[in-house]
Amino acid sequence: MKNLKIIVFMKKYLFFALLATTFMFNGCGDRYVTEEHYEGVPATKTISYKVLKPDWKVGFNDESGKYLYYTFDEPVLTGQIIKDGLVVAYMLINGNLTPLPFEDSWIDQNGYKWTEQVTCEIKAGEITFIFKANDHSLNPYHPDYTFVLKMMW
Repeated sequence: MKNLKIIVFMKKYLFFALLATTFMFNGCGDRYVTEEHYEGVPATKTISYKVLKPDWKVGFNDESGKYLYYTFDEPVLTGQIIKDGLVVAYMLINGNLTPLPFEDSWIDQNGYKWTEQVTCEIKAGEITFIFKANDHSLNPYHPDYTFVLKMMW
């Protein structure tokens, strides 16, 4: 009787092991296999942008309040690069590239905490840099902002 229980247990274990193995090797199927092959070195492009304090434009269509933005036309930035490539925007801070979005906070001499958020929107043919302050001030802390766009496709 004891041997029969062991045999039944082993059959159940073997069945579930085979079932799991079947799903493990057939789970993805052929639908995820692609025939695209890329050869050679990918193309890259790095572009710098500078926004001076008086160049920012005021945006009103945000639920959180007013913000500043500046849009650059960028014909190199195509839909194909956005879809199949790699596009990363940075802000240059003290000689270091910091990826966007970026948030900076500090406490002023009166003890008030200030926060700036800098981000970007990327579309085919253009890139928009967006600046928001926690008090919705339209006066950026820095006199100018330098951004860098790196693309690889």
